[in-house]
Amino acid sequence: MRALYAANAGGDLTETWNDEEWARASADALGYLADPSFEFVLVRGEAVAGDVYPGAWGLFTGMREWLSHWDSYEVEPEEFVDLDDRVVVLTRERGVSKQAQVPVVQRGAVVYTFRGEKMLRIETYLERATALEAVGLD
Repeated sequence: MRALYAANAGGDLTETWNDEEWARASADALGYLADPSFEFVLVRGEAVAGDVYPGAWGLFTGMREWLSHWDSYEVEPEEFVDLDDRVVVLTRERGVSKQAQVPVVQRGAVVYTFRGEKMLRIETYLERATALEAVGLD
């Protein structure tokens, strides 16, 4: 997980995720790493239920939908928490919204769930406390 975040360090995700060549290559790579029932989930606010996007391309569909609201968006990992079949990445996220042109800084989290060596699920949380509660941490 550290290598994944290091590869994207300081980069504007709105540019990266809209590059079709990068998206195809990354989706192919994720296809090898992901469980056949892989899901990407955007959890918004404090509701644990979120928008679910199935399959490797679901990750790209969901991320592009999220990023469509931003002129720029960066994610910086602050801490990695290993929970055996899950890894929680506590993040600091910065962006500029398209609609209001307002800079935003927030502390969120991403929960990666694995089944054996395959990635089963990625859940992104805007509310760090909600993510920690979802995995049973304070």
